[in-house]
Amino acid sequence: MNASDHREFLIRVFLKLRRRDVELGVSDLLAGLRLLDGDWPFDGLDELQQDVQRLWCYAWEHKHVFQEVWREEEQHEPVEDAPAIPPPPAPPLPDSGLRPQEAAALPRTAPTESVAAPPGESVLSTLPVRAPSAAGSRAELSIRWPLTPRAMAYGWQYLRRMRPDGPLKEIDFDATVNRIAREGRFIAPVFRRTLRHHARLLLLIDRRGSMTPFHSLTNDLLATARQAPTIEWLEVRYFHDVVTGTLYADPLLNDPLTLDEALAGCGPNTSVLIVGDAGAARGHLDSDRVLATVEMIAALRRFSSRLAWLNPMPRERWLRTSAQVIQHLLPMFPLDQDGLTDAVKAVRGGHSRLPQSLTQ
Repeated sequence: MNASDHREFLIRVFLKLRRRDVELGVSDLLAGLRLLDGDWPFDGLDELQQDVQRLWCYAWEHKHVFQEVWREEEQHEPVEDAPAIPPPPAPPLPDSGLRPQEAAALPRTAPTESVAAPPGESVLSTLPVRAPSAAGSRAELSIRWPLTPRAMAYGWQYLRRMRPDGPLKEIDFDATVNRIAREGRFIAPVFRRTLRHHARLLLLIDRRGSMTPFHSLTNDLLATARQAPTIEWLEVRYFHDVVTGTLYADPLLNDPLTLDEALAGCGPNTSVLIVGDAGAARGHLDSDRVLATVEMIAALRRFSSRLAWLNPMPRERWLRTSAQVIQHLLPMFPLDQDGLTDAVKAVRGGHSRLPQSLTQ
């Protein structure tokens, strides 16, 4: 299969899943097609099936339906075009006394009566053109994302760290009233400095591998953070699976940095948000990954104690995976509207709804 065949294959699978009441929208289809647009390598349809299944199967009961539809499309072979049926011969011309050359030059008109087909042969007739009916398929396509850019912008508003360091132009009413009570008369108002936002944020984003389907989501998360008026300083670093001694300054993982170089601008008041699936997308527990993550978190705490984790996989997918263990090392939240709000409150130092243990 070439790239065009893969795209048509995914579209057929997508439409058949929707006909079987699997809730998929336009955004799910576009996310699946993006897997074929970038430099994401895969060997055959088996590897493509695994990543598309992680992307489209939001509930465990859809997994069986997805695998059944995928097998049906793999066994599907395109039907060859039917051979063209030659037009029926023209009726013989009446004897007009013309020579054959002159008769051939005359314009031929369609017969007024239908020509009966000989026994054993079929005649194809034209069918009326009708618009497809919406009764047999779902007419509307809904956009289904766990977190919209608008909700992201709203969540970043909770990352506030105000400090009075602006010009003395705001009236301090409490201080002014106290001064009047102390001196017995009003002389002049007491001014105070303007409050300004001084929130500092470091984003550590997992790229490639099992995070490939979520690249568009993490790009929106970064774009909205850069536009947030409450964030004064923002830095982003990338890693693959586990933060080791090397981070990257670019999303293509081509510009390596040491841990000290990557976190040089961090301080005790810097909020650190890690965005990654923590092994939940693979669906198994990797002890080596857990140990490497423990070392990574210990190294990050040397720069800042305000740490939280955003996981694009839903909470029920953390069970019996590396994410179930990692969530006990630092606050971990799903990457949805409530999860982003709680994660921002956690790294800000405010109250947040910490995730409950999945072992209960």
